[in-house]
Amino acid sequence: GVVDQSIHFITLREAATWDAEVPDLTFHNLELKRDNEKILQEICAFCKENGIELTAVVVPYPNYLNIYRLTDYAMIRDALTELFDAYGFSYLDFNLTRESAFSLSDTDFQDVGHLNSSGAKKFSRFLGATLKRQEEEEVISDLFYDPWDFTEIN
Repeated sequence: GVVDQSIHFITLREAATWDAEVPDLTFHNLELKRDNEKILQEICAFCKENGIELTAVVVPYPNYLNIYRLTDYAMIRDALTELFDAYGFSYLDFNLTRESAFSLSDTDFQDVGHLNSSGAKKFSRFLGATLKRQEEEEVISDLFYDPWDFTEIN
């Protein structure tokens, strides 16, 4: 099975359907490698020790859920959230943004991995507003889906 890499932003509902219909061989393995985890911990420790406030951000990637299983993606999201939480930092995955809060169209991407200038402007404005809400200690969890709500294992 070849994955269609044309530009199309995959929704969580589409990903859940895709996971159920597509053979395992089509998906890439997604895991948090120990070396990468250690580097992230070192970055967090450095920031904490030096009074630097860190927010880890995943920018929108249009095909993220047709190359990874949704359950794998959810497990990685949980692991990274836990890692950053342990240091008092936040992890924001904008692939999981609710459409009612923010959405991009296929025309906002330059290719399968990058926003174009229009998409980057839209995302930058939303990111700024989200970080401002976070700084003002407003609840921002309402902006994001929990990917486990779309899996069979929840």
